[in-house]
Amino acid sequence: MLRALAVLLFMAASASAGQIVKCPFIWPRQYAVDIAQSTTHPGLTNAIAGLINKTPPVMVHYHVDGYKLRTELIAPSGSPQPVAIYRVEDLVLYNLRPAQKIYYEVPLLPGAIKTFDPFTTSGAWQSEGLEIINGIECNKYEVHYVTPVNTMVKFFVWLTKDNTRPVRWMEPDRNRISMIDFTNFTPGPVDQKLFMPPDDYKKMPLPPRPNVITSVAPRPVLPGTPPPASVTPPETPKPAPPATTTNAPPLIAPAAIPVPAVKK
Repeated sequence: MLRALAVLLFMAASASAGQIVKCPFIWPRQYAVDIAQSTTHPGLTNAIAGLINKTPPVMVHYHVDGYKLRTELIAPSGSPQPVAIYRVEDLVLYNLRPAQKIYYEVPLLPGAIKTFDPFTTSGAWQSEGLEIINGIECNKYEVHYVTPVNTMVKFFVWLTKDNTRPVRWMEPDRNRISMIDFTNFTPGPVDQKLFMPPDDYKKMPLPPRPNVITSVAPRPVLPGTPPPASVTPPETPKPAPPATTTNAPPLIAPAAIPVPAVKK
């Protein structure tokens, strides 16, 4: 009730100025896109215009087919990086290490992941006119969304002028600005081989602790914070006990997945 009231109040205020619009973009069920996520700490500058202390962006190839997701980290050096494959309907995460040609199979909790879409298309969308982003003329939108815990979230989205491709997503707050740039957005079928470990990869045992994923990455991806992806299982692991529903972080972290996902 409070969520609906908050959105209605914002829509009423915006509508009076004639700026409220229906969300012009919907994520397809199947698509691929390259994303670059960065975090900026604006310091004393304007929280939106003054982007300083910018951290190097995390570059990722991103492939989605409904409740299947594959992320491939892109290293500037071109060296092999971890790959994470999520199969939510099978309640499994495959954590691939291409350099060693090995993988780990990690259980997922039912209901832990709601969507892999980088940003929600729900909420109240307000048109902010045209703006040039990375040399592309874009429609800019301010979006207000009420989360399931009744927190109002504000973020900005830039779409191509025909509203068919995302160009940028940004969420500012007092201490930092989270931003994602999108390139090579390709809607349509994704090769299903991308959602399974290669045949020549060896499956490795899990560490001797429950390894249940309840969430995958810090916002603006999915709630929760995994440990670094450099943890290596012991050479002679003990049998893992049955999976539990604890909120303990996984010992084998998935590859960093810089994709915002506000639960719809």
